[in-house]
Amino acid sequence: MGDLFNTPAADKFEEFWQAYPRNAGKVAARKAYAKALARTQHDAIMFGLSQQLPAMQATEQRYIPHASTWLNAERYDDDPEPAHVSQADPHADATARQIDVASRANRSPGQDCF
Repeated sequence: MGDLFNTPAADKFEEFWQAYPRNAGKVAARKAYAKALARTQHDAIMFGLSQQLPAMQATEQRYIPHASTWLNAERYDDDPEPAHVSQADPHADATARQIDVASRANRSPGQDCF
């Protein structure tokens, strides 16, 4: 893998790190980045990130994976989330389903539904 601190790859990692929306675990992310470069190119990682950034930015930060997790799972190859899907409230779909079930049962959704 080489030393990623004093190479041209270090600059590329910094570009990735600055673009990634959740900066936690930089050392682990640097290692995962070096590992990812053995499987793909920097441009592919950045393109995948650019495609997924809108969905990530619409997501509460605590639900955005750490960069090392994203890289190790090769998420840069994932299809981007549809633009109309909001991930800000991961419980919104479950709440809507519970309200629908309650309405079909001819009762109001109570606290026990949530």
